[in-house]
Amino acid sequence: MKNCFLLVLAPALAGLAGIGGAQDAPRPHPSFSIKLTGPEAEVKVGAPIPLKVTFTNISDHDFRTGSIPCSECKTGARRDIDLKVYDSDGKLVPEMPYGRRIHGREADQLRTPVSVFSSAIKPGNGFRENANLREEFELQKPGRYTVQAERPDPYSNGLMVKSNTITISLVE
Repeated sequence: MKNCFLLVLAPALAGLAGIGGAQDAPRPHPSFSIKLTGPEAEVKVGAPIPLKVTFTNISDHDFRTGSIPCSECKTGARRDIDLKVYDSDGKLVPEMPYGRRIHGREADQLRTPVSVFSSAIKPGNGFRENANLREEFELQKPGRYTVQAERPDPYSNGLMVKSNTITISLVE
């Protein structure tokens, strides 16, 4: 009798386990994408390292984004997308003074109240920013570096949206 009970109970429990798994909350879909485009070949140490950052609204709604003025920044505003550069050991590469300003990490910027200008980006639209990684990060040594951008998505429960990763080789 016990064996018969187990034969009936085991499939029932397995079915319940499957139902519980099917009710997991769906993973949020990002509202935007970020794409990096960098130099195709090796770059000489000390030369400019151009990078294009492309933001595209891939949602079905307007995406509101803001910019914070920065008088010392070439674009006139802080970057809304965070760039990270890693060395061949996977360690973060320190920022140059200009990098700390454009990324909003200068000590005086953190204390000073600022005004934010907001705009709406329609579905399918976006913007492109140009960067020179040489001005923003301490990239003086030959080696292989990886670059990735990220930004939290306020429309997808704080999901951190990350770009593709590009590799840059600095040579003498």
